[in-house]
Amino acid sequence: MAILGNPGFAKNYVAAAVIAAFRIVKFGANDGEVQQSAASADLSIGVCGSLGAAAIGDRVDIIREGLVPVEFGGTVTRGQALTSDANGKAVAATPAAIKQTVVDGAAAGNVTVTGIATTDTLVAVIRLDVEADTGTSASGDKIQAAADLTAEFTITAANTINNAAGTNTTGDRLMVTYRKALTRVIGYAEVSAVAGDIGLAMIEPGSI
Repeated sequence: MAILGNPGFAKNYVAAAVIAAFRIVKFGANDGEVQQSAASADLSIGVCGSLGAAAIGDRVDIIREGLVPVEFGGTVTRGQALTSDANGKAVAATPAAIKQTVVDGAAAGNVTVTGIATTDTLVAVIRLDVEADTGTSASGDKIQAAADLTAEFTITAANTINNAAGTNTTGDRLMVTYRKALTRVIGYAEVSAVAGDIGLAMIEPGSI
């Protein structure tokens, strides 16, 4: 039995790679090209119709809005936000997590923040206090007021933030808040489904 949706705007593109029917797609490397989405971070734009692309260079219709059939890659419930798995199938979308950690005895320059990645977004770096240069409290230490140092820091590598031109010094205690990479949403499940099902989804691209 055919699954009938209520598709809206559709556009014809050139396939930059093989695309299966009912799979989520993103733009290709060149204007006018599309390819299957392959990750939750991909900027997905729509869903392939019932006729996929068997080879690179084939023309393919991509539905950009409306209620459309999509192949599911996992268990989802009606109304749940959807993103792409590694094969362009729709799976439940998990919002980007907000992480917070306190670094004791941070030195000037590179500061180790275990778990932070270059794809993350730095939200805030707050200096809680300044201790002795050794990073440990001792008689006579000068304890300074909290200060917002966010503008001075950037994520430079995995597990590393840096403020080479900033004001933090050895011994600082820093509270670091960061957001993991955004999940790109293609839309919302109209029905509950399990892996392998082809069911309806409302196409509403966005990020969470």
